[in-house]
Amino acid sequence: MTFDELLNEIDKLVGLELKSIARAEGVEITEVDRENKMIYMVTLEKRKKKKWGFDKIELIWEELCNEPAVHVESVLKGSNSSRSQPETILANLPSVEWLKVNKLKHLSLSGDSTRKYGTVQKMDDSKAEKIKEKYKN
Repeated sequence: MTFDELLNEIDKLVGLELKSIARAEGVEITEVDRENKMIYMVTLEKRKKKKWGFDKIELIWEELCNEPAVHVESVLKGSNSSRSQPETILANLPSVEWLKVNKLKHLSLSGDSTRKYGTVQKMDDSKAEKIKEKYKN
């Protein structure tokens, strides 16, 4: 999937309440602005406006395409709690699942759409074990 195709997938999340896989507050995407290369959203509880540039989402996406599992905070070089918004967006896509590797939450491309848009799914334990094995070696 190209980055433009990913943006088409993210477009399908607009208006949905997206739950976080972390302890962070969920978000609702209000717009995917291709002209300004921004994703606009509001947090679900506090209704605080947030935005993320395509560059950060693309960084995570490139890692997802090249690695079996990705720790978003590491990709963003320690953006702390701010990492929860792009992580939440990607985790709510039907082709992305989450798992824990070395006690840290990671995202992984499942290869198939495993559920509907706007829902999160923890990876099956047997599949997660295969990915964890790759990180042990």
